[in-house]
Amino acid sequence: MSHPCPASELLGISSEELGRRFGSLQARLASQWKLIQSMNQREQAMVVVPSAEPSGDEGSGTALLALEERLLCLLLLLRKPRARMIYCTSQAIAPGIVDYFLGLLPGVIPAHARARLHLFEVHDGSPRPLSRKILERPRLVERLRDLIPDPETTHLVPFATTDLERGLSVALGIPAFGADPVFDEVATRSGSRRLFEETGIAHPPGVGGVRSPADAARAVLELHERVPDLLVARVEAERADPRRGGLRIGLASLAGGGDEAARSLEERLVAIGGERFWKRVEAEGAVVEAVPSGEEQRLVSVELRITPTGTVELQATHDRPSRGGTGWSFPADPAYASAVSQDALGVGERLRGAGVLGSFSAVFEVSRDPGGAWRHEALQVELGKSEPSMPFLTLLFLTDGRYDVDEGSFRARGGQRKCYLSTQAVSSPAYRAITPDEIFDFVVRHGLHYDHATQTGVVLQMLSGLTELGRFGLTAVANSHEEARALHDQAVATLGFEADRAVGRLRLPDV
Repeated sequence: MSHPCPASELLGISSEELGRRFGSLQARLASQWKLIQSMNQREQAMVVVPSAEPSGDEGSGTALLALEERLLCLLLLLRKPRARMIYCTSQAIAPGIVDYFLGLLPGVIPAHARARLHLFEVHDGSPRPLSRKILERPRLVERLRDLIPDPETTHLVPFATTDLERGLSVALGIPAFGADPVFDEVATRSGSRRLFEETGIAHPPGVGGVRSPADAARAVLELHERVPDLLVARVEAERADPRRGGLRIGLASLAGGGDEAARSLEERLVAIGGERFWKRVEAEGAVVEAVPSGEEQRLVSVELRITPTGTVELQATHDRPSRGGTGWSFPADPAYASAVSQDALGVGERLRGAGVLGSFSAVFEVSRDPGGAWRHEALQVELGKSEPSMPFLTLLFLTDGRYDVDEGSFRARGGQRKCYLSTQAVSSPAYRAITPDEIFDFVVRHGLHYDHATQTGVVLQMLSGLTELGRFGLTAVANSHEEARALHDQAVATLGFEADRAVGRLRLPDV
C-alpha cells in the first residue's frame, strides 16, 4: 500500500478520464452554492477530508491527527439546522475534543448538532496523506459513499486539493470546493512570480532554476550583481510554505565574484541549510530572492476565496514579524492592509479568469525604515486553506461577522470590532503531563474559555498533539489587538503554570 501511485491508477482509469470526471462534478458546485446562499431548507452536507502531507516531526500518527484536526472549526457550521457533516481522520479523535467544539456552537443544542455529525476514521496512523489511505481501500470508499445523504447537495471540503483529493471526489461522486490540481504550478515560487509579473504586482528580484548549493551560490552572485547594495538573500524551495522564511544568507562580507567567491558561498549555504533542506531543493527546485532592507519587516497573509459562481471574496488579512514571530495577528495593520489587499484581489481576479475556484492565500512581505512608509512585495500564492485560515473561520462562525476590506476591520454581527492573536504551536515538554480534558478544566477555572456573551476568550486547537508532542494551538479573541495580546499571553502563562505543576514528583500512597 505504500507505493505512491497517482489517483487515476488507484481508481483504475486514465488520468484524462479522471480529469474529465472531476470537471463534470465541479460543474455542479454553482447550483449547490446558490442553494447554500439562499438559506434553502433542503439538507446540505459536506465531507471534510483534512488530508496533510506529513514532514519532519509530523511523522507520528498523533502528530498527523493533530494536523487533521485543523478543520474542526468547520464543526461550527453545524449551527445551521439543516447542515450535515462527515469528518474524516486517520485515527479516532478523542470524544472530549469533539464535545469541546460542539460546545462552542452558538444558539444550537449540542446533541442536535452531534446527531448531524458522523466521524469517519480510517484506523491507519501511518505518516501518509489521509486521502491516499481512503482511496487505497475500496470498501472504505464504499462505506463513505453510503454515508452521503444526497450527492446532488454534498461536496468535499479538503484542506488543499491535490491529485488525491481529485481522485476521492471522483470516487465519491461529489464535487470538491477547491482548485483543480492542474493549477498547482501557480502555487510554486516560480509560478507565483510569473503571475505577479503578469499582473504588475511588485515582487522581490530573484533568480530561479536552483537545484543544488552550487546553483544557489551562482544565483546569489548573479542577484548581488543586479542589486549591488543587497545585504541579505534567501533560498526558497519551490513548494515550501512561504510563511517560514526560507534559508537566509548575509552578504555584507561578500567581496567580488568569480569561482572563489562561489565556492565560499556554496560552503556557507551547505552549512546553513543542512542535508534535508538541500534534498528538498534537489527534488523540487528553488528560487534565490532579495530580502528587503527595511529595519522593520512583517509577513502579511491575505485569505481569499473564489466562489463557484465566480466571485472573488477577500476574507481576512493577518500579519506577524518576518523573523521570530509565531503568532498571527488579525486583522493586519491598516497602515498597509488596504494596499496589500488590492494587490491580492488583483491576483484573485487573474486566478478567477483562469478557472480557479476555492480558498487560497496571497503572502506578502512589508518593510520600512524608522519613520518611513511601508513598502510591500508579493512572495507567493498558496492554493487551499492555510495556517491563518483556521482561526479566521473559527471567529467567523462564532460571531457571524465579516471583514470590511475598506475599513480593514472585522465586526461581529452586533457591530463590535473583533481582533485575535493566534498561535498554532504553543509548546512545552510540561504539556505532555496533561490531557485535553485537563486543559479544558484549566481554561474554564481561570476564566479563559470563549464566552458568547462578550464574544471574547480563548479557543484551543490541534489538541491531539498535547500529550505526545507537548503542543497545541490557541486563538485569543478580544476587542482590540492590545487586549488580544494580553489575553493570549495570560493564557499561555496560566496554562504553562498549570502544566508545570503537573510535572512534579509522584507521591506514593502510604502503606
